[in-house]
Amino acid sequence: STGVEVTGGIRLGGSNAVNELDDYEEGTWTPVMGGHSNHSTYNVSGTGTYTKIGRLVHITGKFSNVNLSTSASGNLKITGLPVTPGYDHDYGGAFDMSSFVTDSSYPTMAIYSSTGDYLNMIKSGNNTGSDWVPSSAVEGSGVYFSFTMTYQA
Repeated sequence: STGVEVTGGIRLGGSNAVNELDDYEEGTWTPVMGGHSNHSTYNVSGTGTYTKIGRLVHITGKFSNVNLSTSASGNLKITGLPVTPGYDHDYGGAFDMSSFVTDSSYPTMAIYSSTGDYLNMIKSGNNTGSDWVPSSAVEGSGVYFSFTMTYQA
């Protein structure tokens, strides 16, 4: 009635350490979105969930009807990751922003910092190169923004 508790790891498909499931975790986290240049002053909080299996971390996040101050500046930045990434410059994930006009761009997310502790959004289009999504993309009223990403811890 209380579940199963195992001391040590559980090995699936073999008896060596590579087959050992040694870490599983799930929970909630609070993503904080703001401008890169003044993130601690002008930001908004959202909601998120995560699942960590071994070194693989899958996150989701959502900002509903938020208003990022027009005083925010720099590129859009999301902090508060639930598990510290193991790699700087990880790319992947997807995001959808109801008030963001992509101009034929294809948005993606990136863990991109010397410490690997926050997310940036990148947009790219056919033959147009790529660029960071500016914080001004979410300024104003009633922004709905959701994202998902998988990275390694």
